[in-house]
Amino acid sequence: MTVGQSQANFLASVMTRRAFRTWKAYRHGLRVFQSFCEGHGLKSVEEIRPEDLEGYFRWLSEPGRYSERGCRHLVSQARIWLKWATYQGLMQEDPARAPVRCCRGVLVAVPTPAQMLALLAAPAPDRLCGRRDRMLLEFLYGTGLRVQECADVKLCDLDLERRCVGVRGSKGRRQPLGKRLTESLRRYLTDIRPQFGEGEALFCSAQGGGPLSADNISERVSRYSRQVGATSFSVGSIRSAFALHLLHNGAPLEAVQKLMGHASITTTAVFSRFLAKEISWT
Repeated sequence: MTVGQSQANFLASVMTRRAFRTWKAYRHGLRVFQSFCEGHGLKSVEEIRPEDLEGYFRWLSEPGRYSERGCRHLVSQARIWLKWATYQGLMQEDPARAPVRCCRGVLVAVPTPAQMLALLAAPAPDRLCGRRDRMLLEFLYGTGLRVQECADVKLCDLDLERRCVGVRGSKGRRQPLGKRLTESLRRYLTDIRPQFGEGEALFCSAQGGGPLSADNISERVSRYSRQVGATSFSVGSIRSAFALHLLHNGAPLEAVQKLMGHASITTTAVFSRFLAKEISWT
């Protein structure tokens, strides 16, 4: 059976047992793995070997593709599908039976300060959605929030007097806001946000006034990245830029760890190791 046919059968099985968002995530992950298979001459499920999963991780880890966490997540999705295919009798042996030796310390493509300024200037200033998106990009860069954390921010989470925002999630935290970002938020809340309705979210859609979803936010960042000629930038890129630019300007590693919401400082240390070689400051 071909890789594509097997994946289609697996996704049909997932659709009957899991939430739509989970199915959508699997569909994306398996499409990525199918692209890898097509580029490496793997046409049928039976041809996939354990070493192909290691090759897949190396391929995902190439500069400009995915973060280390993203790579591991995509490999995990491929392994679950391969276990399913083995259980269905499509393979003699499970390629996912052996652990994948994964490299460490992979960063997404990170915009330089100059590129970040160009990205911030990309939304159209004469359009309402453009001004909202400018605030969205500035907020992402000024806080370093994950995409879902940003999507979950509500108006009541902002405390502009104390210059901080409450970050929701399993490990909620208070994120400080810089003086310039605080002033931008004041203008946004006075002049722009009221025009998007009376919803609770900080960033709302122009259609119906509902909150911008994580997918909406990711799509807008990708669109503006392409607009300035940087096709590989994502919300993760902006988050990495937030950390790297702080470290470059002398912020202590422990402080950046707290701002990034990392449970372990070893995760944050990846940024310091890549500081010199990942960013050109010209």
